[in-house]
Amino acid sequence: MNSFLNKWLKIQKQEIAVFLWTAGLLFLIRTSNILLNNFAETTFLKRFGVEYLPVVYAANSIVTFVIMGMIAGVMRKMPSARLLGYLLIFCGVSVFGLRFVVGTGLDFVYPVLFLLKSQYEALLGLIFWSLANDLFNTRQSKRLFPLITAGGVLGGIIGSFGTPALADLINLNNLMVAYLVSTCMAATIVWRMNTVFPTLALPERTARKAKKKTSFKQEIKKILPMAKKSTLLKILILLTLLPNIMIPILNYQFNYAVNEAFTTEGGMLNFFGYFRGVLNIISLVILLFVGKIYSRWGLPVALMFHPANYVLAFLSFLLNFGVGSAIYARISTQVLKVTINNPARAILLGLFPSELQPLVRPFLRGTVVRVGILTGSGIILLAEGILHPKYLSIAGIICGAGWVMTSIWLKKVYSNVLLGLVSDKVVDLKSLEADDVGQLFKDKGAQVSLASACRRATGKTCVWYARMMKEQGVEDLNQTLLEIIPQKNGTTQIGLLELLTREADDQAISVFDRLYDPDKPTLNAALARTASRMPLSVSGDFLKKLYSESDDVWVKAQAMHGLYANDPDSYRPMINKWLASEECMEKCAGALAAGESGDKSYLYKLGEMLKQEKDQEVTSYIFMALNRLEAPNLQELIRTGLETEPQTVPLEVLDDYTLSDDQSVRTMVNLLGGESEELRSLAQRKLKDAPTQHVGILIESLTLPNRGIRSALFSLLENMQVSDLDIMAYARENLNRAYFNLVYAQALAKIAKNPMISLLQDHLLAKKTARVENILRVLATQEEDSSQMRIIMRGLSSANAKLRSNAVEALESMVGSYLSTAMLPLLEDHNVNECIEVAKRQFKIAMPRTGDGQVFNKLLEQNDWLIQYLILCVIAQDREISAFGFQDKIKELADSDNPRVREMATRLLDAGYKELPLKEKDMSQPITLSDKILLLKGMDIFSGLTIQELSAIASITEEERVKAGQNIVVEGEEGETMFLIISGKVAVKKQADDGRQVEIDTAMAGEYFGEMALFEDQLRSATVTAQEDTGLLVLHKREFSETVREFPQVALQICKELSRRIRNLHGTIKRLEACSQ
Repeated sequence: MNSFLNKWLKIQKQEIAVFLWTAGLLFLIRTSNILLNNFAETTFLKRFGVEYLPVVYAANSIVTFVIMGMIAGVMRKMPSARLLGYLLIFCGVSVFGLRFVVGTGLDFVYPVLFLLKSQYEALLGLIFWSLANDLFNTRQSKRLFPLITAGGVLGGIIGSFGTPALADLINLNNLMVAYLVSTCMAATIVWRMNTVFPTLALPERTARKAKKKTSFKQEIKKILPMAKKSTLLKILILLTLLPNIMIPILNYQFNYAVNEAFTTEGGMLNFFGYFRGVLNIISLVILLFVGKIYSRWGLPVALMFHPANYVLAFLSFLLNFGVGSAIYARISTQVLKVTINNPARAILLGLFPSELQPLVRPFLRGTVVRVGILTGSGIILLAEGILHPKYLSIAGIICGAGWVMTSIWLKKVYSNVLLGLVSDKVVDLKSLEADDVGQLFKDKGAQVSLASACRRATGKTCVWYARMMKEQGVEDLNQTLLEIIPQKNGTTQIGLLELLTREADDQAISVFDRLYDPDKPTLNAALARTASRMPLSVSGDFLKKLYSESDDVWVKAQAMHGLYANDPDSYRPMINKWLASEECMEKCAGALAAGESGDKSYLYKLGEMLKQEKDQEVTSYIFMALNRLEAPNLQELIRTGLETEPQTVPLEVLDDYTLSDDQSVRTMVNLLGGESEELRSLAQRKLKDAPTQHVGILIESLTLPNRGIRSALFSLLENMQVSDLDIMAYARENLNRAYFNLVYAQALAKIAKNPMISLLQDHLLAKKTARVENILRVLATQEEDSSQMRIIMRGLSSANAKLRSNAVEALESMVGSYLSTAMLPLLEDHNVNECIEVAKRQFKIAMPRTGDGQVFNKLLEQNDWLIQYLILCVIAQDREISAFGFQDKIKELADSDNPRVREMATRLLDAGYKELPLKEKDMSQPITLSDKILLLKGMDIFSGLTIQELSAIASITEEERVKAGQNIVVEGEEGETMFLIISGKVAVKKQADDGRQVEIDTAMAGEYFGEMALFEDQLRSATVTAQEDTGLLVLHKREFSETVREFPQVALQICKELSRRIRNLHGTIKRLEACSQ
């Protein structure tokens, strides 16, 4: 089942449960709606009278307006899941209550039911999709909502075909009881979902400001000036108004014809059941298989189909008023509405800029729709008792003709309107789907206008129009561009040349010959680049001419692109010469030519150059060459480049970078805080369009100190519609991991102590604390008043018990009991055993066995290189633990991406599990990372850091050994390193006024010196000399600065220790002054 959903429906494993619950809920809601619809329409027509339909339509429009305004206010105050559950019960109970009125002679119940079925269907649909939007983000909704809708359509099919049989079984009136049962079943699913997905029941943590509702008069005042200026708005008003005038007329004729055709309630109920069943089957086929069939004709033409079909439907009613015409009218209009009209209108509406859409959309969908429905209902009322319903077709045909004329008007002005909107930058084409952009220019007239605009434009605007022509597949593109290029200046010519396709013929070479100018190397390089894309039989002579006549290496390199494949031996020596050159420009040209050659033998050479090259421009061209040659390790090289010098990775290379894992996503997140606007925009787009959205990482990154990153992430998460549910899911998952860290740290406490196990335990406990703190920081970013969460966080870390208690209470009220019950035991320092019970009860985390290595096996599965490394150190140093047998896992870790883990695992395998000695016992051997961590942990200056922070420092330190009597630093010299003493002893000396060296202090293992060089560019203030053979760890300023960017707590800890030393020094000075007095 899971594999089917994943493979065929593209539903990811973690989405399956919520998808099935949601689709099942919509299935029941739609089944309920169909039961009530069939019953209400049948009884209204047969027991009350078809002649009252116009009044009911008008009343329904007004009631809808009132109720939708009321429900919007309720939705702001109550979670969608809870509101939907209550509403389902209310709908079922209210209809069931009316069951006792049916058959008593109180006929008002039938129009009431007719109104209720419309209102309940609209309300349940509105709140259901609000609930679905809480459950799924934007990317998920685009993929899953059509499938969820299909579940609803299946419910409609079952309900439709099941209505007649159910009515025969339990009696027609008892369909109201069946409606109660089905709504109660749906409500049960909602409440069950609240249990399975508890965050659905969460209230909004922050009261959002409700937008002030615009009155009808204010709305008209705002829209009228726009309508006077905007032809597009006038057209959209007519395209919305005219159909909504016709809809009540067509529905009235449909119901009247059906009422005449079926004289009994049973016959009519059977018709409605089977008819709606077939209509739902057609809808399901359209939903799953038809897609955007409107794309074949372009928007203006596509918008003519629906009104033309309405005219045919009304003609059918006029000439043959019967059930056959009714069926044709309902099915054909429904199909064309779903497949052509609605998608095409949505694209037109999307042409308005985002700041105008909140005004235009409600006006069209609210005011204009209501006016249309009331107008249509008024026409029916005026004709009631005077004309037979079939003559209403005349009014419908007139409206349909007006609709067709509006579409013709759109076609006539479409190209000018569209180009005007684009040139004025009113339309943001980037915000539209790629297919939808194509439909904008599908019209032939729009394409002709596009070409004319390109001819008239200059600079970037001209190139933009040309690019749009290429993307839309305009006919004779090459010919048009070749006519335009000679008329433009150099920069525009270069931009247009890039757009010529491979199919350009001899005419292009003729134009190129006229454009060639030895004094314009930039243009010549563009000519060579374009000619290289063409068949060599067409461009060969021209490329040879450029290569032989030009002295510019760029022109030669571009010409070589087209010539190399035909004669590689003639051009390879030149590429090799350029690659070996000391000149940056020649190296760039060599990398360019090597990349364009397609010769993979250059991969090794380019890879070696990348490791050694210091020039940023050359590095960028090497990246481009590796990208063109499809280097197998390109992803790893790009990641390394982004982590060290992101400016060296060209945008075109970065565009091909795949966000395949957590680390690649984190790397991309860091680019959001870069200096380059283009780089930030690309990073944001890559994160948004990633195949798998790593929402948890994006949310967690909100805690990063970089304001630019946070701002970009807020925008990105809002665009992805990451909801409170996602935030709470992130919090819950991190609490799960925090409890895992706590439980396994306690399990390690039961094992015989050794230094590595202590480090591992400290690391797990630090990770537990960090996860809880990250949750609090993320929650703070979600509050409109983040100061409240900051006050709570200060209170939680306060030593004052009362402040802590108040902070805990405030946190519980803010995040709700669902989250607080799991978080508070970790925040309040509960008894460890109580926390372990919470882990077992809420997260199903049991205390692991310690006697058979289970705890280590489980920890080795964690995606944390430091945990894996420390456990490997434990196995290396403890024969008893190594006996548990970890060979298979160690073999896996020998292929780890982390070099530290890979090295230690390989050493263990090579040693055959023999106990490896601690390196400090053998000073001739390099000190290991784990030993460095232990040494750093014992130094006062680093004592407050976590194991992860210590490992970051240890990873960048270098070991150095100094003989007795050797100067390590010299007073007055420049310095950029700090020294940590791991063995031996040093003397600190100052030069006296008479030139003598005066010893002022000594330092031994565990102490340090030179720390101020990490923070300021000052000369050394003293000379430090080794008094005996001394071992040192050297920390360089550049590596330290890079580490501090990722771990700012490192710098804070050093500053704290330096502050303590300064206070001690001041205290010493005061004591000396007191003694001297």
